[in-house]
Order: sequence, then C-alpha cells, then structure tokens
Amino acid sequence: MNYKEHHSQLDNPGDWCYVSNSQEETSGMVIRCPGCGAKSWLQFEGTSTTVSQGAKWKWDGNREHPTLKPSVHSTGCCGWHGWLTNGEWKEC
Repeated sequence: MNYKEHHSQLDNPGDWCYVSNSQEETSGMVIRCPGCGAKSWLQFEGTSTTVSQGAKWKWDGNREHPTLKPSVHSTGCCGWHGWLTNGEWKEC
C-alpha cells in the first residue's frame, strides 16, 4: 500500500496522500508518478474546490484501497499511463 498521511511523506514512486479543501471534504490526492516519481495533483469530481480547471477523476471513496477513473496519464513528466485500482498502480 502506498497511502501516506501527508504529502511530505511521499518518498517513492506510486505513493499518494489525500488533500482536503476548506470544507474539509477530500477533494483530491497528491501522488508521486509511478513511472518517474514526479509530484502531481489529481482533483476529484463532485467536490467544491478552488482548482476547477483541468482533468477530474471519479474516486470510489475508499481511503485505504482507492480506485480512480479514468486512467492517469502523467503528461507533465515521463508519460506514464495507467490505473489506480484497489490501491494498486497498474500500467496500461
């Protein structure tokens, strides 16, 4: 499992932590790209957050073993493309 309590603990590729907005709802996650380890932000659909541009992911609400849809494509770094399913990263 790669879940961490805080983004300062994201040491390894594939690690993630959740981010809450000012209403204290989980609004997304910060991840380390599973390919190269670059930090990135994934915003969840259906949350009231100040970041409104860009892609949004459907999150199943499972904090320990999350599933996101659609796939994650790391375009700002190495180009890794894959899925987070049941808490595990799987490359396409």
